[in-house]
Amino acid sequence: AWLERRTSRQRLIVGAVIGIYVLWRILRSLSQLILDRWWYDTVTDAHVWSTRFSAQAQLFIGAALITGLVLGGSVFVVLRLGDHNTERLHPFWQRYHHRMGPGHRWLLVGVAVFFTYRIATAATSHWQEWLLYRNAVDLNQTVPGLGTDLGEHLFLLPFMAVTSSFIRQLLMFTIGVSIFGHLASGLLRWPGKRRTSHLALSHLAALVAAFTAAQALHYVVVKRLMLGTNRVGAFDGPGFTELNVTKPVLYVAAVAALATGFSAVHFGRTHSWKPFAVCG
Repeated sequence: AWLERRTSRQRLIVGAVIGIYVLWRILRSLSQLILDRWWYDTVTDAHVWSTRFSAQAQLFIGAALITGLVLGGSVFVVLRLGDHNTERLHPFWQRYHHRMGPGHRWLLVGVAVFFTYRIATAATSHWQEWLLYRNAVDLNQTVPGLGTDLGEHLFLLPFMAVTSSFIRQLLMFTIGVSIFGHLASGLLRWPGKRRTSHLALSHLAALVAAFTAAQALHYVVVKRLMLGTNRVGAFDGPGFTELNVTKPVLYVAAVAALATGFSAVHFGRTHSWKPFAVCG
């Protein structure tokens, strides 16, 4: 709304300031990249810089694609389903749209773009875990009690743990953004004069089901491998408690997570909230 009241010249100035800031960030990143290349060339003839840069580029692209697909796709669904008739909204959201105007759509798009870039940038710091995962080998030594190869714990587990945390946090954040968007559009409401949109519930139910599926995989795959790792991250093998108590509980927790996901899908299809409340 503030931007709509500005003149064309003022809007041009705002756009120019944003463009200069973006250009400055790009030039700063390029200069740091070139300096790193020069420094590595002066201390070693090995392909350290190119190997690191290649791994970071792969992580950046992969994280950006996944985040853009999940978060950006959800924002797209929220905007497509949004109710443009603000007169039927709650007075709080009417005041919100009066203040924001078209800025509401730009806010959601900006959130998707900003966090896609930030998450993709943060993913590049895990290039060592990615290289371990990509170049993993079997050590032909079975871990007692787990039946897994020792190489899975040393090479695969670090990146799997990072990936699992990334996906689950991304889904939780996407659920929060989607709830905000559906509330602002009036499609998601508390029981009252107007029913909640079936499409909005289906969208949120799909996200919850995806999160519970990711949580179940985390229990069965990642946490199971972590049974052989102590609190400081060093591998010392699973103990009696891990094998006889923690391991069975992980499978029970995975089943409970899957049941919650199925109940969420059922809730989105039928609006019957009791199975979801019980499983949740």
